[in-house]
Amino acid sequence: MQNCTEDEAHCTPETFRLHGAFAPAMKTASDPSLGFLLVWQLATLVLVLLLPAALLGEWPWALPGKERLPYAALLAAFGASAVFQLLIRGQAPKFRLLLAVLGPAAIFSLALAFLFVMRANSSRMLMLAILFSAVVILTVPFIGRWLRILGAMMLGVTMAGTAALSAKKHLDIGGAVDARSSATEVATSLYNLRVIAHHGQIPRPAVRGGGFSRLGDRVLLATGDGHLYSVAAPGGTLDVRAMPYRIPINGEAFARA
Repeated sequence: MQNCTEDEAHCTPETFRLHGAFAPAMKTASDPSLGFLLVWQLATLVLVLLLPAALLGEWPWALPGKERLPYAALLAAFGASAVFQLLIRGQAPKFRLLLAVLGPAAIFSLALAFLFVMRANSSRMLMLAILFSAVVILTVPFIGRWLRILGAMMLGVTMAGTAALSAKKHLDIGGAVDARSSATEVATSLYNLRVIAHHGQIPRPAVRGGGFSRLGDRVLLATGDGHLYSVAAPGGTLDVRAMPYRIPINGEAFARA
């Protein structure tokens, strides 16, 4: 393709439009600098590293064995998304914003397909949180100057809240358990019932919920974060045994037991 200037006779408007379509985008005052992008991505990475402690009550390096592969795959997808957004920094603003959303979405689709093939289970809440961090939070610098300022404030608040929640859950789970029992008399129309409640017999779970089921002469107790306990009350005393399984992280091992 020949180069030309506007005052040359052989140059047509179509020629200028064609050149303009492939020319690099002009840098504007609203474009994020490379330094700002790197700092933003580093802050978002810190947020992603805090998510396991905030949502699961486990630091990334202390995750159970079968939880490490999904988290590593999601972390790698996040890193690839960050590199991709650095590469598209010079594109036209509207096209760049579209790529900033679709690129991480495609990368995470590959990561989730890999986890599906490997049959690796992970917390859905953790997956969604990391996906949100890559598709939404990493994209904020490309939206506009004023939205970047607002996004930076919201990211700071989110990081502070996540760090506080992570520290609180870690202290609650790792701290000493205050085990105690209390008895209450409940009057009914036929007879009185004596209800004995046991408190602090197991560490506080990181997630609310759970359930229990009869298992022989004992009771299987599952907490909201997937820990399992075998409970019995021989002679009126409570016997609680932590089981070496966690659902759904090592569900296959539990099913074979």
